[in-house]
Parts: sequence; structure tokens; C-alpha cells
Amino acid sequence: MAVMTLLHRCLYQLVQIRFIACRDGDEVGDENGESHVLLIAAEGSAEIRIGDNALLLNAGDIYCAAPRQVLSIRNVPEHTPVRAYRLDFERFGLMEQSSAHRLFRKPGFHLNSGKLHTDEPHRVLALAEELAVRSFEDPRRTESRFRQLLEALFEPGLPAEERPPSKVRQAVDYMREHYSDKITRDSMADMLRLNPEYFSVLFKKETGAGFSEFLNRLRIEKAKELLFLGRRGVHDTAIEVGYADGFYFSRKFKELTGETPTAFIGREKRIVALQHVGHLLALGVHPVGAAPTYLSKWGVADEWLADVAEIGELHPAEDIAALQPDLVIAHHLIGEEHLERLSSAARTVVVPYNKRGPFELFAYFAELLGKQEEAAAFLARYERKAEQARQRLAGVIREEETVAYYEIWQDRIWLMSEANGRGVANLYRGLRLRPPEALQREVLGPGVPLSIKLEELPRYAADRMLVGVYRSDKENANDSGWLGRLLQSREWQDIPAVSEGRVSFVDLTVFAPSDMLSLYYQLDVQADYLLGESNKSTQQKPIF
Repeated sequence: MAVMTLLHRCLYQLVQIRFIACRDGDEVGDENGESHVLLIAAEGSAEIRIGDNALLLNAGDIYCAAPRQVLSIRNVPEHTPVRAYRLDFERFGLMEQSSAHRLFRKPGFHLNSGKLHTDEPHRVLALAEELAVRSFEDPRRTESRFRQLLEALFEPGLPAEERPPSKVRQAVDYMREHYSDKITRDSMADMLRLNPEYFSVLFKKETGAGFSEFLNRLRIEKAKELLFLGRRGVHDTAIEVGYADGFYFSRKFKELTGETPTAFIGREKRIVALQHVGHLLALGVHPVGAAPTYLSKWGVADEWLADVAEIGELHPAEDIAALQPDLVIAHHLIGEEHLERLSSAARTVVVPYNKRGPFELFAYFAELLGKQEEAAAFLARYERKAEQARQRLAGVIREEETVAYYEIWQDRIWLMSEANGRGVANLYRGLRLRPPEALQREVLGPGVPLSIKLEELPRYAADRMLVGVYRSDKENANDSGWLGRLLQSREWQDIPAVSEGRVSFVDLTVFAPSDMLSLYYQLDVQADYLLGESNKSTQQKPIF
């Protein structure tokens, strides 16, 4: 994976990143090589030893091992191994620079081993997860995520807890928490021990809005959240967000939004979806803007999303604001500054795409959007289709047989949880098949993916296997033959499902999405594969 990025006069090259399970006595690091190793803990706890130093490792912690050093992991409970992302990278220092060339060298530019501190540990974990799990067709996207991770870890400056917030930031934070209280410019200035006139100038300089304008916009945005589902009356909403009466509130609401609260309650809401488009479509919700989606595989995107504005990869805040959304649905990899810009355009909710299973996410969106009846109707249609698929499989797959999905990458095999897509939720919820015990215990139960080596596969192998193969564009263009060698290897051939002809290779692009609409269409395709029939179900008509 030749991914490089320049940061603060140092060149960083990503060597590899993978998800690992660390047990007692394991060592992490490049003892004989030239790579730095980051250990980004997702769950579990243990003791880390670096030389003579003993440190505690908890979920969310990040440790670095310099080249030729190792982190020894101790006191790991047998039933709860540390699960972490291991990221190997090389670091080169800039020695010479001219208009014609740059000269980098590695010796002398090693980082120190030890614990790293960051303002955004959850974002670092999310970026590591995307780098490890997501299938990147665009190397620029990979480089962008790698750079974002490095910036979060190595940007210069004091840790966030040691940097005092500005006076205006303190004021804004207070207003966001106490917007329903009686707040005035003078009372806020007095609380911050500032001259009121100076506070006004400072506030507008940093926020771009006057104090009263900012407070009114904040209250109206909070009111829109309360009115979104139409479950509160105008007067009650006015009181709850800090206005003394409904008449003044209605006037301010129309002044800032261009419509009355009553009109806002009654109309269809404008939603921009940067993720989870399939869940919305399954609820009968058509967004006004959406990020690129896999749904075209099912032949529904052209018909359902023809009049939907496509939001680019970088999710420009100005493009989103131009759509005048009432709600923006974002994912957890968007930086805090960008989220603030999105929030200034509309209420923004952050919904991670791989932290909860698709059924749980579907229920969340149904409640968020007040579409519980539509959700129940869709789930009834899903269950009818699942029952048809179960009847097709009856008598072919015995009750005691196990079935599972596996994804082959060049140097490892991934075992996926329901939250990672690949139709896993269908196998065990819709088709009601049995997973291997080790897969249930270590992947499906905890809800996290697991990377294993080929020689570890027998422990997780099912009686029937659905297998996807990930290849980058570079690998497709220049096939080195690694897949053929793997499939001819003794380790692969000795798997019972392989030797007995119960392995089906699936189209990865069909099974990557994990939303409910995709799961609905994937049911027939999975049944086809498990029955050994030709794949005849990838092009289906919309169900609504």
C-alpha cells in the first residue's frame, strides 16, 4: 500500500494497517525493521511494557513503538483480549529542499516510544477503522484519511485540556447549554469580566454574528429540533427555548427561516444524507441531497435519486447550505470544525455507519424521523421475502450446519460483524442460519470485525462459506497471482467446505452496503449463492 503524505517537514509512508486481537504475552512493534507501529486500542484493557516502564492500556488509548522497539502486552484477561488497530508507517525527515527537488532521509527522525495524546481519540479510532476495513478504490481518499489521522496525533501545540478556551468560546458554550435561560449581552460580559462593548466587538469578530442574532438563531435551531416531528405545540416550544410568548417566537421564527412554525411542522422535511441513504429510502424518505451511494447496484438509484443533489466527497458546507436542509445526517469521520460549519446550516446528527447493526440503525432513523409506521411496514415486507428465501433453503441446508461470510484480502482474511455489511445480518436474522461458535463469540457477539491469517481460518470455518475478494485498482491492473496461490495452498484446500464444494464466491460490490433496503435485495442473491444457482437477482425492481 504505497500511501505517502507530507506533514511538518516529515514524509510519512503507510506500510500496513490491520485489526488485531492481543493476548497475554504478545509483542507489538517492528523489532528488526524500520517502521513505527501505532497501537490504537478499540476495546479491552491490559498492561503495556516499554522497556522497564509499565503503563496501563485502556480502550481509546494510543501507543507508539519506535523502530526496533516493542510494546509487550501483559495481564490480559483470557476472555477479553485487547482488540486494536495496528498501523505500521515509516517516517522520513526533510534534509534539503529546492525548486527542483526534495531530499528526505530516515535515520534520526524516529518518534519516541510511549503513549500518544490527542484532542480527538474517538475520531482517531474511527479513521483507523475506516483505513483498515473500508475498501478504497481511490488512493487519494486513503491518503486523505491517513493524513487526517496523523494530524490528529502529531499537530503541534498543547493538549486540548491545557489550552484555555477563548472568552467567546466560553460564551458560546454557555449559551448552547443555557439557551432557554434569560441571557443578555451585559450579563454574559459580566460573567466573563469583560466590558460589554468590548465583548460585543470580540463576539462578532469571532462568530461573524452579533450577540442577539447568534442567540436568536441558536434558539430557533433548537425550536426546529423540537418541532421537527410535530409533537409539540408552538407555545410550549417557545417557552422551552427561552421566549416569553408564542407570538414573539413565531415572528422571530419566520424572520430567520422564512416560514411560520405551523408551516414548518406541516411540510415535508428537507434532509441531506451524507450516509445511510438506503435506510431513509426504506422509510419512504427522499433526501434533497446525498453522498454517492452503492444503491445503483440494485437499479433503484436512477429512479429514486434522479432529482437528488449529489454531495461531493468533501461534503462542502456551502453546497449543503444551498439546499436549505432541515436536517443533515453525517458520519463519524467528519472533523469537528467541518461539523460546526454543517451545524450552522442545519441541525446535524452524527450517526456512525459501522457501530450498530442495520436493524438497530433502521429503528433509530424511524424514531428520529417519526416514521415508525413506515418502518413496521417495511420490516413486514422484509420478513415476507426472508420467509420465501428460508423456504427455498429448507431441505438443502440442515439445521445443524453453519454458514458464514469471509473476505479475502491480499495478506489476511476478514471476518465481519453485522455492522460491517456484506449481508451478514441477513444470514442470521433473515435466513436464521447458524454461525460457527468462534465467529459468534469473537465477532458477531462483540460486534467488531476481526482480521486473521489463513492458517487461523479452520477455527472460524463454516460448513458453507460465502467468500468475497477485495482487490484494489492497482491489483486489478497488475495481477501478481496472489489469489490463485492462496486458493491452491494446502491451508485453503484442507478446509472441509472447500474440499466438499460448499464455497461460493460472491460479488463484493453487491454485499458491501448494510442498509435495510440493500439487505432486502440481498436476500434473494444470498439464497441463489447458497443453492448454487446462477446469480439472477442483482437487478430487481423497486419495492414501493
